[in-house]
Formats: sequence, structure tokens, C-alpha cells
Amino acid sequence: MPVHVVAERLGHADPAITLRVYAHVIRQHADEAANTFAAAGDGNDQTDISESHRGATE
Repeated sequence: MPVHVVAERLGHADPAITLRVYAHVIRQHADEAANTFAAAGDGNDQTDISESHRGATE
């Protein structure tokens, strides 16, 4: 979701505020995307990676 949409929904005047407050969430999604791409490159099923990763973080 675009950061400006999230910022507006949360009532932040500047999307930079949203990015600073929620940077840890953005990093987590970047890690998940990297794992998905790595799995695809290895020929593994992406859903298996996502489900096992989700279980490890929840």
C-alpha cells in the first residue's frame, strides 16, 4: 500500500512521519519479499516459504 495513503488514513500530515514510525514493518515486508524471490529462484513453492515464515514470526 502506498505510504501516502497510509499516512492520510492515520492522520499523519507528512508520509515521512509514517515511515519513521513504521519502519520496522517495512523492513519485515522487505525480508519476506527477499525470501519469496529466493524460493522462486531455487524452484521452491512460494506458499510453503510464506507459511513457514509466518509461523516463525507470529
